[in-house]
Amino acid sequence: MVLGQSVTKGDARDRKDTPLVRLAHLHSVATSYIGADHKYYEIGDLAICKVLKSLSIPCSSDEEIAASIKQAENKVWLTPVKKTVVEIEGYGSEVDIYLPTVLFTDIEKLNMRIGLEEGTFETEQYLNVRNISESLEEKVIDQVQFEHRVFKLSKRLPAGYHTILLDIPAGGESVTYTAHLIIAPHCAPVPEQQMHGFMLQFYSQRSRNSWGLGDFADLSIVAQDMKRFTGADFLLINPTHTDVPTLPQTPSPYLPSSRRWLNPIYIRPGDILEAAGIHEVESLARMGKGLNEMHSALNRDATWSLKKSALKAVFAAGFALEERQQKFDDFVQNGGHPLHLHALWCALCDEFGVKGDFTKASPDDAQVVQFAKDNANLIQFYKWLQFIADEQLAGVQAKLKSSGAQVGLIADLAVGVHPDGADIWAHKEAFVTGVSVGAPPDLYNQVGQDWSEPPLSPSVLEETGYKIFHDLVRSALRSAGALRIDHILGMFRLWYVPRGASPRDGAYVYYNHDALISILILEASRAGAYIIGEDMGVKPSGALAYLQKRGILGTSVLWFEREKDGKPRRSENLRELCLSTVTTHDIPPTLGYIQGEHVRIRAELDLLSVDARKAKKDQEADLARETKYLNEAGYLRTQDCEDEVEVSIALQRSLFDAPSKLIGLSLVDFVGENRAQNQPGTSDEYPNWRVPLEDLQGHLVFAEDIYKNPTFERFATSIEPISKHYNSQIEAERNQ
Repeated sequence: MVLGQSVTKGDARDRKDTPLVRLAHLHSVATSYIGADHKYYEIGDLAICKVLKSLSIPCSSDEEIAASIKQAENKVWLTPVKKTVVEIEGYGSEVDIYLPTVLFTDIEKLNMRIGLEEGTFETEQYLNVRNISESLEEKVIDQVQFEHRVFKLSKRLPAGYHTILLDIPAGGESVTYTAHLIIAPHCAPVPEQQMHGFMLQFYSQRSRNSWGLGDFADLSIVAQDMKRFTGADFLLINPTHTDVPTLPQTPSPYLPSSRRWLNPIYIRPGDILEAAGIHEVESLARMGKGLNEMHSALNRDATWSLKKSALKAVFAAGFALEERQQKFDDFVQNGGHPLHLHALWCALCDEFGVKGDFTKASPDDAQVVQFAKDNANLIQFYKWLQFIADEQLAGVQAKLKSSGAQVGLIADLAVGVHPDGADIWAHKEAFVTGVSVGAPPDLYNQVGQDWSEPPLSPSVLEETGYKIFHDLVRSALRSAGALRIDHILGMFRLWYVPRGASPRDGAYVYYNHDALISILILEASRAGAYIIGEDMGVKPSGALAYLQKRGILGTSVLWFEREKDGKPRRSENLRELCLSTVTTHDIPPTLGYIQGEHVRIRAELDLLSVDARKAKKDQEADLARETKYLNEAGYLRTQDCEDEVEVSIALQRSLFDAPSKLIGLSLVDFVGENRAQNQPGTSDEYPNWRVPLEDLQGHLVFAEDIYKNPTFERFATSIEPISKHYNSQIEAERNQ
């Protein structure tokens, strides 16, 4: 087969027992898959080889493949304890042990200790017949016989990140082998009752005092009155991950430089305590305000240029109070080496550009170390930016919670990071190079997708106890009551696209989803937060059932929900453990979808797989089916079926009859915006992630006016769970 060729089962040769397939399966690389069209596909040999090589598995010849198979099969037996062991809290823990048979004959010389996360130890004095199984299987390697046994810990351990220490006798002494033990609750927290809230790409939502782009101050304005006017309990926002500190800025919040740190472009400089009275900040704020009246695409470069200058001026002024300095010092200490590396990378970019030689060098390179010494103040500036951004985002969450919102902010975790970003530079060993993450061909993307993001290495995650991942999740939940995981199915498997190949010529690589999901649950339980998985797309077998069993909420989008006969799925048949919405950020707002905006855009950009007239006809037929259902179910009056706004209102209204725990309403729908924020499969062909919020009449919508917008009022007074709050608030204001 040619590189990555995917063929139907009937045309594929039988590769079930070939050495390459055997090697691929030993390293969790899939050799076939079921596509979006429900057909079976085989993955080409050369595509499999390229993916294996990206995982540092030699496979260029029959001899290399044979040697790699032998090494993989022996590795299990030559590793006394798997590097990461995952267990469920309260069920008792079992540890698989692989040792030479001779060591089990003198079992009292074996000793196991558990280093608890809190710093204490639980000691198993010896492995004895009461808590260790008989040999489950045996294997001879280089004339040495090994046995596989299971050791049951005598105590039930608390949830946390612990360490297994196995003392093994060797030549009259003892060698200690260490492994990671993750114990998590069985389920993540789940909402006890239905709650509704809003979704917002908040960079598009400006106020009259914005600097050309929606920021944390604008988000705070929206948050302040949300509960009073609508009864909403959450506000789901786009990822706040950081971008490069230089120009040009990356428009997409889903292609960040780092997922752990915040984007300082969302800071409002004038809201920093130390900014008071600084003339330069006031002058730059006036210039920023001038960008707000523009209907054209949002200009992140202009905004960041102004803000960066202002922020440097505030930083230079120093802290106004000793307690502020102490808070910053504590923040830096808690951020530790990861924060230092991020700030160092930002400083290097400032001096040499994102693709400069220094930003390609290792953090341990002598010249980089010297640069850090010579530029300590610049590095401190970038640490300070993270401190200020963290402070302002926390302020938004505090405002939501104090207003009575039960959840507050729902943060959004992107799939990956930019290949030239800070995370790759600081933790290069944790990523797989030579490939990027994407998706195989589907109905909307006939050639597949390449998202350009390098995946985290499955082997490094296992070796390090998934530390980089649990640090990331903990950071994401710092100022949030819930976390949305973009493409949560990627925690089961990711589609690897070899560098230079078409996205269709990739292969799935499977991950230890038990570990990744358990970490999500552990961190969510500690934060008292919910986890929402964006689980749309082609699903691995059993994935949805597993996620539901672990308390992970799914995602349902009404436009994509269909019964087996193709008719719209009735609201009462949507999932209970779910965030249900009408639309999503990858398709136009509801009004735009009704108008066929998604078909128009794709036709203009030559992204349709069928004739434009047929696509338009199919869209109209789909809308007719939806409208018929809304009318028959009582959400839409017959005389309103031709009114596009009334159809949109009816769709929002229908959501509240779903059993879903969370109901997500898009703010763009409530003001009548019809333009898509993102068109998948494009970059500069469409102004992705740069569309300022406008209303039904094409007027800019400012944060101060959103709840008084005429279209918002029309929606709010037409949907009962919201109208009782909205009407009450309006009446109270009239009586003041």
